[in-house]
Parts: sequence; structure tokens; C-alpha cells
Amino acid sequence: MNLNVGPAALAARRHNLLDIATDAARGATVSYTVKFANNFSLNLMDILRAMINNAGGPTGMGLKISRNASAHRLTFDVYVPRDLTNKAWFSQDLGNLTSVNLSITDPTCTDALVRGSASFVSRTATARTQWNITEQYIDQSSDSDANNLAAAAQTALLTGAAGPTLSATPTDSPFLTFGRDYYLGDIVTVEVVPGASYSDVVSSVVVTADPSQDPAMSVIPNLGRSADATATDSGIIGQLTARIRSLERRLGM
Repeated sequence: MNLNVGPAALAARRHNLLDIATDAARGATVSYTVKFANNFSLNLMDILRAMINNAGGPTGMGLKISRNASAHRLTFDVYVPRDLTNKAWFSQDLGNLTSVNLSITDPTCTDALVRGSASFVSRTATARTQWNITEQYIDQSSDSDANNLAAAAQTALLTGAAGPTLSATPTDSPFLTFGRDYYLGDIVTVEVVPGASYSDVVSSVVVTADPSQDPAMSVIPNLGRSADATATDSGIIGQLTARIRSLERRLGM
């Protein structure tokens, strides 16, 4: 970020209002090479996502750009999600979960084989079974970097993972309030039905201010990547898939 749009970037590329936060050594160390090649995205956000996916880990990482009100500037920083699964809880019994819609789609990639210029890299999805095997070949023959080949394989598995889609409508309550009890990037718990729950990241929040209603401000958090299930972390996908199948058995579906 610093070399592309931050203070250390070329003048023509530099964002004059953007500062880069001090490196706090969060997350794992990732080696990743960016270069001009066929089928290689040079979009800065795509590169950051690939690096985060390649880092793995149980909680992953996120990035944010916040406003420094005192200096009237913007600050780029990264974070490791806080685990609030035992503290921030959404359920119908608590009155802060108004609706839930669950569904599963088949995976489009369980086995990724990436061809490099001098070697092959293969990766297998953790949720792979004898019933859902779907192989995918990725041509990276112009690339010799083992880290890039591994990242391409991991990205293919994440993109082609089984797509459990959860559309939930949580809301704030006096006992669980956005900004006080949880925030963007935190991992929270959703109790779909009593005794069946799963954890996911607060990926966005919609805040609506309307003086004609009571209360005047309403907050609706978005949990996970409900608009794009394949963008969800692979661990969450496996967890949610198991939960949905358990619910289907209990409901006799």
C-alpha cells in the first residue's frame, strides 16, 4: 500500500490524503510476487485478498481505511478479527435476529492443480468428499514462484467452495449495540434455531437515521459474505455447511 498509493509511492500514483499506519506485525508472514502475466490481476485489492488468503489462519485478517478527524486525513491499517463468539450473540429468542434463510450450492472446485513454468502445485479442499469431487486446472505456466502457485491454488479452492448462503437479518438491541459491544471485523455468533449456531465476521453495517421513527437510528449488521458465499473463509464455509445439513435433518428436509 505504501509503495502503490501511500507516501512512498511515485508522485503520480500517490494519494495525498492517505497515511499508512505503523506496522504492528499482525498476522502471519506472507511471500507473494506481483508481476505482469496472463490471467494475473494487478488490482491492488485483489492482490491484498490473495495475500490474506495465502496467509490462512483460523480468523484471517482484514483491512480498513479510517478518517483521522483531527488531521483531516485517512489512515490505512490492517487488523486481526476479534473473537466475540461467546459475547456477541444474535438469536430470535434474544429479539435481535428477525429472519434467517439458509441454502447450499455444490462446489465448483475441490481439487486445484496449478501448472507453473517448471512444476505443478496441487491443493485439496478440506470439505472434499467422494460425492462432491470437482477438479480444476489452472494454467500459470508463465510463473515459477512457488508462493504464487500455492496462492493460485488456494484462491481457486476458496472461489469454488461449496456455497452455503445465509441471509440473516440481525439488528441492534439495548444489550448488544454496534460500536459498544461489537464492531466491523469482529467474529460473532448467530443462533439459527435453539441449539444450532455458527460464527462469522461482521462484514458491513447499514445505519439508517430517520427522525420520524422510534428509535431514530437503526443499525443492521451484515454477517459474513451473504451476497457472495464463495468469498467467505473456507473454515466458515465448512462450519456453515455442516450446520445447514444438521438443520435439514432436524427439520426433515
